[in-house]
Amino acid sequence: MLVIELDATGWQSFQDFNKALKAALGSCDGHGNSIDAWIDSIIYGGMNEVEAPYVVWITGTAGCDVTLKEELVTFSEAISQARAWKLKHHGIDVDVSFRIRDGSRPSD
Repeated sequence: MLVIELDATGWQSFQDFNKALKAALGSCDGHGNSIDAWIDSIIYGGMNEVEAPYVVWITGTAGCDVTLKEELVTFSEAISQARAWKLKHHGIDVDVSFRIRDGSRPSD
């Protein structure tokens, strides 16, 4: 499975996450920044060069603002819920997950 690592060191806002994720996934021009836009492109596809399956490791969050950390958790949970909804209602599992670590990615 493809592993995408995003280093949150120095991120000041959710916009910094959006920018890093767009670059990592090769998002199309005009891709939105809302969680709903990300659900559309990640779960339903067609807007990013990188498609499932993959896991995104977000590391280096120890120095991030508590609000940003909460937004990253909310984002991760929203993707998981959308994945589960699509599996339940359409029988299609989009193998994508986001994992957040304060430090480095643990060894597999």
